[in-house]
Amino acid sequence: MTLFHPGTNIVFNITPSYLLGVFNVYDREDDLEIELNKLDPNKENELDNLIKEYFVESAQLHSLTTEHKKKILEVIKVVLNEPSHDFSQYFIDDDESCFYLPSEWNIKRPRDFYTKAYEILSSEWRVK
Repeated sequence: MTLFHPGTNIVFNITPSYLLGVFNVYDREDDLEIELNKLDPNKENELDNLIKEYFVESAQLHSLTTEHKKKILEVIKVVLNEPSHDFSQYFIDDDESCFYLPSEWNIKRPRDFYTKAYEILSSEWRVK
């Protein structure tokens, strides 16, 4: 079965970088970067809040079905099971794709970011 983005005929073919889209500040209101820069994703409690508030509660995720959520978790789980996977690649600003994280962010342990995200999403979504 092919999974599509809700309401479109675009295949839902995501990568682990999908998690970071909500933190992309390129061409978005300045208030978003100011707000995100107040939080340190290297601190566990602040990372929890970032993932819950900006990812789990994001408007784009409210339209996702259980199957979409399973797919997101599956993609994250696959890379977490690769001990040598380079998670830092997802946190690099990129002019070509117009992707920029908040200017004050310096993710010290990229794998931990994804481990925590997987833990929170599994708990919040309770999908099997």
